[in-house]
Amino acid sequence: MKTNTLLYFDCFSGISGDMCLGALLDLGIPADYLTDKLSLVPIRDYHIEFLSVTKKGIGATKVNILQKNRQVFRHLPDIEKLIAASHLSPWVKEQSFVAFTKLAAAEAVVHRTTVDKIHFHEVGALDSIIDIIGTFILVEYLKPTKVMASSIPLGSGFVRCEHGLLPVPAPATLELLAGVPVNSFLTGGELVTPTGAAIITTLADEFASIPTGIINKVGYGAGTKDFDHPNVLRTLLIQSSSAPRCSNEPCPTCDQVVVIETTIDDMTGEALGFLLEKLFAAKALDCYYAPIYMKKNRPAQKLTVLCSTECQPEILTALFRHSSTFGARIVSQERVKLDRIFQMVTTPFGQVQLKLGYLNQDLVQVSPEYEDCARLAELHQVPLAIVFQAALAEFGAF
Repeated sequence: MKTNTLLYFDCFSGISGDMCLGALLDLGIPADYLTDKLSLVPIRDYHIEFLSVTKKGIGATKVNILQKNRQVFRHLPDIEKLIAASHLSPWVKEQSFVAFTKLAAAEAVVHRTTVDKIHFHEVGALDSIIDIIGTFILVEYLKPTKVMASSIPLGSGFVRCEHGLLPVPAPATLELLAGVPVNSFLTGGELVTPTGAAIITTLADEFASIPTGIINKVGYGAGTKDFDHPNVLRTLLIQSSSAPRCSNEPCPTCDQVVVIETTIDDMTGEALGFLLEKLFAAKALDCYYAPIYMKKNRPAQKLTVLCSTECQPEILTALFRHSSTFGARIVSQERVKLDRIFQMVTTPFGQVQLKLGYLNQDLVQVSPEYEDCARLAELHQVPLAIVFQAALAEFGAF
């Protein structure tokens, strides 16, 4: 990826799938590139319309997905098969799969059912499929070092859907935006669609204001509705002076993390375990204890917590509420990590997600996800190691 190039989504008027496509294309990506890449997905009977429009005096790109035949609503397994059967890059496949899985999980929570039983409406519609896959195709073309987004405006009122009138934001949208900074922009109507919420929560590494840097390009993607303000999604390509830099090559991916440390000598083992649960619930990237000796030869534990900058306040709140400490040390550090993608494999016991680590596009690590393996080991009453080995064996068969 291009060094220090940041892609920023300014969602002042919300976000939807078609707005994402328009805003990214408006940065100068050829429309033919998008249509050529989408032809690698086994879907036909549709046409994409690219329009130059104005919204309250602001020029923008409008993208319409026109279906030639009757709308077909697909379930998550159908969409997974479409993605798997395509000839898109592994990154586009994985990001698309993650976004659709998030949508399915959100709908399942709202309808109090499981992902396997959920029936898609918007999610399985053809335009949403094109919007999601197309967005990741265009982001891959730009190859940003980092993706950021503004806080998300919620809108107000009601929206009509398959289930009748629902409050804005739609329940599935709220589920998808859990943990994301939002604001109450006082405009009636739906500003954020479930598709838009799934895209931005999958893409964005961080939600914050526009960072310091040099703006290279600005794009505008038009929404369908008209408001008193310009209903557009704005994208910015920024040469970021604050983007993480690595001192040595090769450098897979660099970012900044906050390291919080404190020492504890007066909490029980049960209380220490409870504290870790609260820290992970506050979105700690990692946290662990190390045994140490303090003054007067007291045995104690040194707690180390890694978190993102935006999660630091919640982490500190959890630390002070659920531990006996009176203070903590905070250091910002550079973190170097392998580029990662996720891939599903089907073992004799069931599906397992693999985490693949790449160094300069070379695969150097393959790790089955523990939770999947543990669940299948318990379900089939087999050793955990057997499920791990089966997952790795299936990957080796590719």
